[in-house]
Amino acid sequence: MIGLERNSDLVKMASYAPMFEHFGVAEWSPDLAGLDARPGSLTGSVSYYVQKLFSTARGSTILPVTADTDFNPLFWVASSTGGNAPTYHVKIANYGTTVQNVTVTIPAAVGVSATAGLQTLTGASTASNYPLDVTVLPVEGTVSGSASAGWTFSVPGYGVAVLSVTS
Repeated sequence: MIGLERNSDLVKMASYAPMFEHFGVAEWSPDLAGLDARPGSLTGSVSYYVQKLFSTARGSTILPVTADTDFNPLFWVASSTGGNAPTYHVKIANYGTTVQNVTVTIPAAVGVSATAGLQTLTGASTASNYPLDVTVLPVEGTVSGSASAGWTFSVPGYGVAVLSVTS
């Protein structure tokens, strides 16, 4: 998803397949959501929650990023909503097994809030959500910082973090 956003000038649309699974009868995994015969068993997969995180933190302009490290295990994309009071979003995926500490600075973000929203999603490499047993969910929190000094936070192994800074 980060690659799709980073290349949104070339990638015009994307889809997710397969969409639904009947748990215990699936031929492949992961699906976006699944269920079984029990009432209330419709369950979002880990992929569903990543899609949801990315869709709710969507900017209209992809921003250039300067980093002091190369990609791997971290991958990232930054965007803003534009306008007079933009919101800045930085999405980071950690494909490694260990926690990575990150500091995000947004030098052009004059007058933004010192408190940024931080949503993280993580689980073991084999973690999955099952009907009536959802173990991998996004966690919402905040982190303090500033546009010039940055916001420092940790991205867990096998994790996704979305930092949102508002004006």
